[in-house]
Amino acid sequence: MEILTRFDPALALHCQRVARLSRLIGGRLRLGDEALEELSFAGLAHDLGIIAVPKRILHKPRRLSDCEYDSVKLHVVAGVAIAQACGCGDWVLQVIRCHHERLDGSGYPVGLGGAEIDLFSRIVAVADVYVAMTAPRPYREAYLPEAALAELNNHYKYDADVVRALETVLAY
Repeated sequence: MEILTRFDPALALHCQRVARLSRLIGGRLRLGDEALEELSFAGLAHDLGIIAVPKRILHKPRRLSDCEYDSVKLHVVAGVAIAQACGCGDWVLQVIRCHHERLDGSGYPVGLGGAEIDLFSRIVAVADVYVAMTAPRPYREAYLPEAALAELNNHYKYDADVVRALETVLAY
């Protein structure tokens, strides 16, 4: 994903961390080797569409306005389009499409909930949130791992089995 590194090295590092953590979580959930490869690549590609978001919004030192946040949300649609044009497989497209969906239906872009969200997307969502929360942002300090896990333990949004697998992985 050289394009991510050229666009924003911090974004590329975030995606690498999400890919690695997703793979570890998938391993704890006993996914097979082929599934782990696909999951890892999907984790690497999940934020590909961020390259369509203006850098002035991405690096804004304060909270985003509603309009700016709506622009960021479009990274999902852009990511799917880019990945399709690159010939990425269905699992990767699905993860890009659904990694911001939440079990309680509060996510985006569609507001899917519960069983409508596939396992790979649930795994990448948990890894993405954990990695994002534990990294500093221009508008806030990094969360401590315990605080990030507390947010992820909101089982109305995140898959409890996936969060438990994350906790196990982090305990090693």
